[in-house]
Amino acid sequence: MKKRANYILLLTLLLGWGCTKNDPVRYSVPAINSVTINTGSELSVPGAINFSANVADAVTPLSTLEVEVKDGANVFLHKSIRTKGNSVSLTNEVLDFPFLPNVKDGKAVDVKFTLINVDGNEVTVTKNITLKRPILPDTLYLKSGGADVKLAKITGTSQYASEEGSYKSIFTAKVATGNDLETASFIWGAGQSANNALITDRFGSDMNISFPTWLVSRIIFDAETFKVSVEGQEVTLVVKNKTFSGNGSYFYSKVSFVKNEEFDITGIDNPELQYNRDFFTYNATTKKFTFTGETGDWDVYYSLKYKYFWVNRMNDVYPKCLWGVGHGFNSSFVWNTGFNSIGWDLDDPAQLAYFRPIGGSKYQAQVYLVNTHDWGDFDLQLYSNRTWSADMAVFDDTSFTGDAEGIKYAGGASADILSTTGFVPGFYRLTVDVSAGLPKTKILFERLVTQ
Repeated sequence: MKKRANYILLLTLLLGWGCTKNDPVRYSVPAINSVTINTGSELSVPGAINFSANVADAVTPLSTLEVEVKDGANVFLHKSIRTKGNSVSLTNEVLDFPFLPNVKDGKAVDVKFTLINVDGNEVTVTKNITLKRPILPDTLYLKSGGADVKLAKITGTSQYASEEGSYKSIFTAKVATGNDLETASFIWGAGQSANNALITDRFGSDMNISFPTWLVSRIIFDAETFKVSVEGQEVTLVVKNKTFSGNGSYFYSKVSFVKNEEFDITGIDNPELQYNRDFFTYNATTKKFTFTGETGDWDVYYSLKYKYFWVNRMNDVYPKCLWGVGHGFNSSFVWNTGFNSIGWDLDDPAQLAYFRPIGGSKYQAQVYLVNTHDWGDFDLQLYSNRTWSADMAVFDDTSFTGDAEGIKYAGGASADILSTTGFVPGFYRLTVDVSAGLPKTKILFERLVTQ
């Protein structure tokens, strides 16, 4: 019985050894017998690469021909072509090459052909072509909701820049070779991330431009990398854990305040010299601010130029507030010479005074009044809203009390508060009483600081 078992084991081993020895191993490497780029060694972008190829593997069936156009690690294009059987002839295959970012004029790039069989074995042949960029005009156009901005080419570079000015830090836009998108040769729109673009058409999505912590003075578009950059000032300003965004000439945020709550201001030097006295107080010991207005959401603007905060609710109208409009006044605690040349603007926070309600039909604002304005003596009017058709407060001989020397009323409707002989410039608290209606407004002047 033992001999029979040993005989069976030996026979099994012999048979197994014989099968392994006679079984052929199938291993082969495919071959690219020929490959030709029919469109030549130079390609004008946008364009198309036309090529032909003969590929084979006598032993193992083919799988795919992978085609890549690349510059080092940067892959511009990739295409997979299905190959069946042991031999394939490809004729006039087309690989479209759109206008892509990072295409350098006259740059030689690789066209890499990789043939793979069904076992995963492969062979590669590489050809070279030279890319030619399209010739772009000296002016591009940034198109953003009707707010068109010209971008002029910076000599010797692929960059185009706007004129110096004040621009939003977050917006959407297209860039085009012409002011009319319908006839523009090239249009750049939404890319894969903010501040990056890709070629699109006039119906494509706008690119997202986002530099939230910047006060943008110049917009730059690079027509080679398709990237947007900016120049200006970057400040990470935080008020009560709310980070501000650049908005034209100001950093801005809507902040939810609670009356009498403490909060911090960070990101700027010496905020205790720049805060709004109508809404904030400052504790020099704790180095914290306290909100003194009513609980709610407030528009807060900060100017790097004037180094001051303005607080208001731009959509408020009487009786929620009164608006101070005119020239020769400002809400800032310190008079800035830049205030001398501004005034009569309904949209600029620095040129408005927000009179907030303090109860009993009374409103209050602290303003700096000067009679050395570029337009002469100060002129202040109180509006029911921020329109030129607003109702205005009207004054008479009994309207002004307190530190009102050198202050008079005037105007065709007696709606102007003006300075006259004996006026003392300085920082004033104005308490407005409209209990008898806007046509019979009264104001208490309290001079807090003399200039």
